[in-house]
Amino acid sequence: MLGYVLVDRNPLALVPFRVARFSQLTSRALDGAGGQQAFGHCRERHTLSDTTPTLGFRELTVANFLTADPASSVWALRDRRTGETRPMSAQDWAEGILTIDLGGNVPLELQRMFRVARGTLLYAFFFYPLYGVGMGLVFMLCDSALRIAADSAGAPSRVKDFKSRLDWLSQHRVISSEAAERWDSARHLRNAFVHEGTPLANLPSIAVNELETTALDIDSLFAVVPHL
Repeated sequence: MLGYVLVDRNPLALVPFRVARFSQLTSRALDGAGGQQAFGHCRERHTLSDTTPTLGFRELTVANFLTADPASSVWALRDRRTGETRPMSAQDWAEGILTIDLGGNVPLELQRMFRVARGTLLYAFFFYPLYGVGMGLVFMLCDSALRIAADSAGAPSRVKDFKSRLDWLSQHRVISSEAAERWDSARHLRNAFVHEGTPLANLPSIAVNELETTALDIDSLFAVVPHL
């Protein structure tokens, strides 16, 4: 996947990204920094093709459950050197998303949650609504990471939700101001996802970028917490 960018092949109804968390990661991914896989994005739209009208998404059957969701066909890989595009296969998607992982310092509880979220996003290639389910699991992972970090660092009992834990960890310099902005962006996106049902969470590149950003931030967090 190195050297390729994930793009939407349909040029219609494009919408810009609005969350800084994504634009920061896009720059990092497109630069190929840190040897990470190069899932990038330009401007994308939420597209579901060949849907069941009453459901708004693909109806799974015994005949199609092992085949790619038709909605996945709008995504392609563009070679950053030549500009050429080719269809993205299930193998491409798997090779890209399975390179994202957590470091060895991260607690087992979070390792398990991460793998469930990553696996859900992996199989979304075959059932598109799983992108939204996977994003929900990533947000739960973020919440649990801050909870475990705050408890390990000795936060008082009154620190018991996402924002108060983030504020406490930031005030005690467990999380840098730059990292705190990314965590807070995740909080705002989570709230939009839960309360407003934003369709942005169902974009493959947004889902994979959020997973990668979360993995990097959790690694950084637990590189510090065990030494406090």
